[in-house]
Amino acid sequence: MEEDSSKKWFRAFLPLAWSGHIGLGLALGIFGPTQPYLAKNVGTSVDHINFIWTGRSVGFCLTSVLTALVFKKYCTKTWQKMLFLATAEIITGIFVILTPWADSFPLLIGIVTIFGMSLGLFDTADNSLMVYMFGPKKSRPFTQSVHAFVGVGFVFGSLMVQPFLPETNVGDSSVCPGDDETAQVEYSYRVMAGLPSINWPFIIIGVWHFLTAAGMIVLGFSGLQMPSFYDKEENVDEKSSSKLTNVPRWWLYLILIYIYYVLSCGLEGFFQSMTYTYGLCGPLKMSPGEANVLNGLYFGAFVIGRSSGIFISRLMSPTKIIISSIVGCFISSVVLSIFAPYHKSALYTGVVIMGFAIAFQFASGISWTAKLFNVTGKSSFIFFLGGFSGFLSFPPIAGAIITSEGGQNGFFYLAIATTICQAGLFTCMSFLAKSKK
Repeated sequence: MEEDSSKKWFRAFLPLAWSGHIGLGLALGIFGPTQPYLAKNVGTSVDHINFIWTGRSVGFCLTSVLTALVFKKYCTKTWQKMLFLATAEIITGIFVILTPWADSFPLLIGIVTIFGMSLGLFDTADNSLMVYMFGPKKSRPFTQSVHAFVGVGFVFGSLMVQPFLPETNVGDSSVCPGDDETAQVEYSYRVMAGLPSINWPFIIIGVWHFLTAAGMIVLGFSGLQMPSFYDKEENVDEKSSSKLTNVPRWWLYLILIYIYYVLSCGLEGFFQSMTYTYGLCGPLKMSPGEANVLNGLYFGAFVIGRSSGIFISRLMSPTKIIISSIVGCFISSVVLSIFAPYHKSALYTGVVIMGFAIAFQFASGISWTAKLFNVTGKSSFIFFLGGFSGFLSFPPIAGAIITSEGGQNGFFYLAIATTICQAGLFTCMSFLAKSKK
């Protein structure tokens, strides 16, 4: 009977969790192709608009720590957990919709920071629930699956925004680096149903979050109970032995894992924030449609990588997956730095390799850490604090580089340096983990 109840729960919960992570991908990925036009809305430049990533990431970091402290301790009942997730989704929906209506840069930063906070609430809680329900080993493909659906959201976002973008790059030099007269240039996108066309993707994303929240509330009060891996009698010993503070040098693990996620998500942030802008404003001077295709190829490769991770995680250890991922990112960075400024095919190829390779790192890092200690409690914040510290800092750095004189290729040189640092760091982490045994 208990097993049947668990199956019913998973059949209802997993589609909602996946929907929530599609919404997360939509909310995260929408800025890539729209940020030049948001810059026009608020009268700022491309290098400055990158600070919306910083604002969103600050909010995410704050609530990832808060969630780690309060979610497991105070949300002990099924309905409380589901209401927590639903509330985060509702807040996200509201502030995503408000984003394109911001008419000043400080207001835009404030709106984005708030919905970054709600994303942090949802993402931290939902990821910890995968390990909470399935345990550290069985949760691996499910953890990969929720991150795969973030990638699905990225791809949906790129496809969805396409009809709302300008049809040509006429007048779009105003959204590229080096033009300080952004606010005075006439908008080049269309009006649809009485609203600027660029507003509609944000409205659609907001509605998606509202619908997901409604499903979570219904499930929370349906009478079905969320199963817990650690509450099963045969797993009680594992619950106590995997406690963070019982692990020797636990503080050193947290520091290294934090840095790992700063570098990994920082590299993601490079490409999520600047792929479209590089295509539009870089040496190849792509049209908005071509630049969005480039952006879509990155996210398409990203979702293929994360989806394949569901199956690969059953066959390979997290350590081997992470090493392979870092190698792929390095190869991509080299290809892009040498050939991308001159050949569209090289730019497309390098971006696809990067999207596919980087996709494995986040979920595999959680699975790697779950082998060392329980990641469902207070320690769950470290992945998101590190990850969004990377998103906080790297996109503005990329924006500063791409707007500097002759600095567009430096965008890819920095990617090479980041992957080299990743390789050295993960080597240290692996040796430390072996010494624990």
